[in-house]
Amino acid sequence: MYSQEFTFCEKVKDRLRMYSQEFTFCEKVKNRLRNHDDYQAFLKCLHIYSTSIITRKEL
Repeated sequence: MYSQEFTFCEKVKDRLRMYSQEFTFCEKVKNRLRNHDDYQAFLKCLHIYSTSIITRKEL
């Protein structure tokens, strides 16, 4: 039982690290673009790519 709880906690920690890296990347892009409309367009492209609406080649 303890082993399963430990494994679950490790999975949660890994996921939080991943989200933290993604958030940091998006913040860096936001700071570089400096334009709200451009940043929104970036987020839109990221969303349609991540939901498989467009491919990497089309992006």
